[in-house]
Amino acid sequence: MPDFHSVCLDDDHAREVFEKQVDMCAQTESDLDVHYEVAFRVTEDFYAENEDWVKKVVRENIQKPVLLEVIPKMKHYWNAKVDFAAIDDLGRPIENPTVQMDIQSARRFGITYLDENEEQKYPTILHCSPTGSIERVICSLLEKTSTDKGSKPSLPLWLSPTQVRIIPVTDNHNEYAEEIYSQLNNLNVRVDIDDTPERVGKKIRNAGKEWVPYTIVVGDNEVENRTITVTRRADDTKEEVTTEDLADEIHNLTSSMPFRHLPLPYKLSKRVKF
Repeated sequence: MPDFHSVCLDDDHAREVFEKQVDMCAQTESDLDVHYEVAFRVTEDFYAENEDWVKKVVRENIQKPVLLEVIPKMKHYWNAKVDFAAIDDLGRPIENPTVQMDIQSARRFGITYLDENEEQKYPTILHCSPTGSIERVICSLLEKTSTDKGSKPSLPLWLSPTQVRIIPVTDNHNEYAEEIYSQLNNLNVRVDIDDTPERVGKKIRNAGKEWVPYTIVVGDNEVENRTITVTRRADDTKEEVTTEDLADEIHNLTSSMPFRHLPLPYKLSKRVKF
């Protein structure tokens, strides 16, 4: 799980940093385009002393209704935590981002620092995972697409393993398919070629089963006219475009998101079949 720890000078400093980390966790909801329900869990003693601060965190950083759980006695190492959870199709929470205010671990593990008076003090430690585990992030994205009724299931374009699938109708069209591949690959698009011996209809269905966002079928007309026609999975629209225009469209839809080239062989015939 992507996780980091912030060693804070005192409780005031911890609350200041806690707010910023809650805001960062809340931002992943829009970054990943998923919906989170939020729970703010505090001990009774902490809430009695910090009720106004708890409401301020919710009002300024979460900005939606939040479940408040007040625990009579401290059961864990934290006295305050915020949990963000995606909800699956059965109404169960998939806990993802979290921020926890740890007031015990410093004493338990002998973690100290010297203050301005050269006195040893125990810090307050914040545990923060801005996204939750990678597996739970993928789970929440898959659950989201399964609950979006009326739309085809799909991963976000930036995360789709293959963004563009090129489908040559016969072996005679492989050379032009290779040209299209080279152009798109050089333009930082994750693209592959279905050069398997399957019929073209089966190749198109396979691309659909893999949720490939864009497919390009290459036949005699495309080779003769040096054109490409792309089919968009989201709305089944077809359009004749250039490789540059297609790459620009993908880049615009995935701007600010991370990109890596396809880690698999770009020819499907070279991949391991499971």
